[in-house]
Amino acid sequence: MNTYDHELILVKKEFKIIPPGESVATETLIAVLCNVRSAGQKEFYKGRQSGLKPEYEFTIHAFEYDGQQEVEFNGKRYSVIRTHSVDFEEIQLICGLKA
Repeated sequence: MNTYDHELILVKKEFKIIPPGESVATETLIAVLCNVRSAGQKEFYKGRQSGLKPEYEFTIHAFEYDGQQEVEFNGKRYSVIRTHSVDFEEIQLICGLKA
């Protein structure tokens, strides 16, 4: 059973084109509650092959996730390496720093 007793910030980035053709990024920060675990050995070695360093597995409610590619946890920013559906209610975000 997962306990959602940690706060995770989902970082939603949107890009807008403004004249004369410049792209401007805006970020929306969405706070959600999560269960957190350290990334397992399998995730660690799999991630190293692709130049990433998996550190955490965050489990959140699936309806809260909208494809964000970055998260913040304890003041640090992490990339979402991959996602995994646990069941129809939960999704796992495998996250880490770029190596």
